[in-house]
Amino acid sequence: MSLNITGGACLLPEGFAPADLRIADGTIAPPGPATRRLDANGLLVLPGIVDLHGDAFERQIQPRPGVGFPLPLALADTEAQLLANGITTAFHGVTLSWEPGLRGAEAWTALLDALHAARPRSLCDMRVHLRWEAFNIDALGLALDAIGAGRVQPAGVQRPHARHPAQTGRPGGAGEVQRTRGRAGSGVPRPGRARRRAPGGGRAGPGAGSRRRTRGRAADGQPR
Repeated sequence: MSLNITGGACLLPEGFAPADLRIADGTIAPPGPATRRLDANGLLVLPGIVDLHGDAFERQIQPRPGVGFPLPLALADTEAQLLANGITTAFHGVTLSWEPGLRGAEAWTALLDALHAARPRSLCDMRVHLRWEAFNIDALGLALDAIGAGRVQPAGVQRPHARHPAQTGRPGGAGEVQRTRGRAGSGVPRPGRARRRAPGGGRAGPGAGSRRRTRGRAADGQPR
C-alpha cells in the first residue's frame, strides 16, 4: 500500500514548511503514484514523537486506590492513547521501591513480563525508564537483571518519597508508607487520628485550647 500526504506542514531539517510526501512500503519518498491520498491541509506532518519520560502509567493500572485494571488491558489502552497523540515511542517512568503495591518488586516483575508479552503485536514501542529508589538494596538484583537483559533502557536513582526505616534508624510500620498509600496502592489502613482531651477526660472542641489560654484574664484583658 502507498499513501500520498498532501497540503500539510512537514517537519524538515530546516523546520516546518509546506510539502507533500509519499509513504510506500514503509519508506518516506517524494510524491508519486499512490493507492490512497490523505489531505493534511492545516495539519502538521512529522515523524512519530518520542516521549522520553512519562509519569502517568501508574494511573493507567490503578486510576484510584482500590480500583485496578489487568496489565494487558492497561497496556492496550495506554498504547491507543499514545498513538492517537502521535507518539510512537514512549518511556514509562516506573519506580522500583521498597513500598508495597504498584511500586513493589512483584508489580515490577509483572509489568516487565506483560510488556514483553505484548511487544510482538504492539504498534507503539513502549519501554521502561527505571526509577530506582535509594535504600531499596533488596531489589538491586532485580534492577540489574532487567538492565542486563535489555528490558530497561534508561535508569535513574532518586530519593524515596516515603521514609524508609534506614533513614530513621527505627523499625518501619504502617506510618512509614502512609503518606504515599494511595499512590502506591499499598492498601495500608489509615492510622486513627489522635484526639486531644480536655481536662477531666472530655473531648476538646475546636476552641478549647484558646479558652484555656484566656481563662486567667477578665473581659477588660487585665489578669484576674
